Amino acid sequence: MTDAEIRSAANALKTAKPCLSGEIGAIEACWALSGFAFDRNQFLSTEDANLFIGIQSETDALPVGSLKNNWHADFLPAKLDELKRYESAVSMDVRDACGRLVDALETAGVESL
Repeated sequence: MTDAEIRSAANALKTAKPCLSGEIGAIEACWALSGFAFDRNQFLSTEDANLFIGIQSETDALPVGSLKNNWHADFLPAKLDELKRYESAVSMDVRDACGRLVDALETAGVESL
């Protein structure tokens, strides 16, 4: 692996582990992992890569992570409710995919930065 690939894999690990422990939500993890998934590297199956990319794409109109600070207070509550429902629907699939990613990265000897 190149240095850039190692850094990218380490950053992916730095996102996948907190998703598994509940420190960050599934949708936020997908946003952080979609670029890594887009590269279609050896650590992700096509299905898991598509999951991360698809969820990021489907939620680009929602206040994910720090983006909620940019939303008008009149519209934020409804969008946060929508985000919560979506999060609930996808969280198990995302956690499973993050688990597979962590296993693959750790098996390859990748460590978090």
